[in-house]
Amino acid sequence: MTTTALLVGTGDLAHGLARALFPYHNSNANAKKGDTVASEPFCLLACHPHVSLSGEFHYPDCKLVSLDDGLKLADVVILCIPMEGYHDFLRSNEAHLGGKIIVDAANRRGLATVDWFTGMFVSEPVESIALLGSAAHVVKAFNDVGAVQLLSHSKLSKNNIKTVMCSSHASSLGVVRRFATEALGFDVQTLIGNESTKIENAQVSLGREWVVSAWILFWTFGVTLTYAIFRYNVHKGYA
Repeated sequence: MTTTALLVGTGDLAHGLARALFPYHNSNANAKKGDTVASEPFCLLACHPHVSLSGEFHYPDCKLVSLDDGLKLADVVILCIPMEGYHDFLRSNEAHLGGKIIVDAANRRGLATVDWFTGMFVSEPVESIALLGSAAHVVKAFNDVGAVQLLSHSKLSKNNIKTVMCSSHASSLGVVRRFATEALGFDVQTLIGNESTKIENAQVSLGREWVVSAWILFWTFGVTLTYAIFRYNVHKGYA
């Protein structure tokens, strides 16, 4: 049985995932030790969420289809659109998404505020996120791989692209992991449960070392400025 994955969006992330698609099905090369689910071939399609396109999506292995046709054929729907577009897409296509695996590949940087003490982005409770959480079989995946990395990575490289994904639905997580390992050649680490926030924070973090350095510079500047003010204004100069 063939599992069909649909890339919703035609931007750089979708382009990169299409490029990573192996031109052949390799059922054993990236299989995890202890797998109990038989490997199966995958088919990758792509569509624009608003415009009907046809032909090849950059590569012969990935075909362009209309959104309606893609949703009818797809078992896995990979959202390669900005987080701001999730709300309209999920509302408009809610009737066609039942029973499908939805891959959330977005980072909520644009919908978040920064905790400047930790350097982490704290997601705000917006309606589109709530809609995604209520959709069937959501898997958080591919948000930690960049388009540049995907488009520049050589298929002949001995180092596979590493990624982390999570879901509360173990079976759906297994399907997406097999797609990533067998069809795309990724090295995948999986987490059972809703660990989306942790995965996003690990990806869209300023880095603790940068935050610490910024605070050191801030306090050093503050102390020296205070000293200069008192020395010049209170003691009337440095002489």
